[in-house]
Amino acid sequence: MTKQRAYEILELEQGASKDHIKKKYENFMRLTKFDKSYDEKLLTEAFDLLMGVNWGDIENEQDYYEKGLNKKKIENFFYHYTRHLIFGGIALITFSIIFISIFIVNPKPDVGVLMIGSAVVDDPIAIEDYFETTYEIEFVRVIPINIGYSASGEFGEANMYKLATTLQGGEGDLIFTDKSSLTFLANDGALEDLSVHFGELGINESDERIIWENDYYGKRIAAGILLVGFDDFESYISGYLQYLAIPDYTINTEQAYIIAKGLIN
Repeated sequence: MTKQRAYEILELEQGASKDHIKKKYENFMRLTKFDKSYDEKLLTEAFDLLMGVNWGDIENEQDYYEKGLNKKKIENFFYHYTRHLIFGGIALITFSIIFISIFIVNPKPDVGVLMIGSAVVDDPIAIEDYFETTYEIEFVRVIPINIGYSASGEFGEANMYKLATTLQGGEGDLIFTDKSSLTFLANDGALEDLSVHFGELGINESDERIIWENDYYGKRIAAGILLVGFDDFESYISGYLQYLAIPDYTINTEQAYIIAKGLIN
């Protein structure tokens, strides 16, 4: 694999910084959990090449077996588990920081932004940066979920499972979606009724942007808000995700409402 090909696989411009490469790679690896069309092995190979990790530089067999047993065992262990040790060390440090933060400081929670619909999110990282910078929120995760509709406009079983798993797992605090997906989510009982939050959001029930749908129990709810004239990150999306909603399983409501109120007003 050439470096040029590696940049193409990770959808990066040549000369991207290592921090940008890492963030892009981590974002792709998150996507592999939901979309099997991404090749995890190929993504990792491209990442290793751009980060200067050369797994092909292997010692010839004769020199290797002339070494003592203990030295071979040690080298073999570090050859196979170097990345595991690095990631394990990073995870331990991260856990320690989080543990200390819980008892010493009051950190801002991160916000999970789900982008659900028929549109394709071309650059989730750019949208994450937009939210973090505009609303001064410490960390935003953008998780694109592209829905493939059938000829009749219905969801497939795989997509319904993907949506249910993501929402019930507390991955999302805000949803950007298209009209068909919004209706499906509302009817499935996956959305909060925004009418109870009109005061916090600075709107009233006569606002023409409110999208009213029926939930799982047949109750009429304010399922979402139409973002009229909102084009701040549309350049990073191929298609339209112009409806804002809040999932029923949201956790970081305070941070989610900061973004929601800013977008609506």
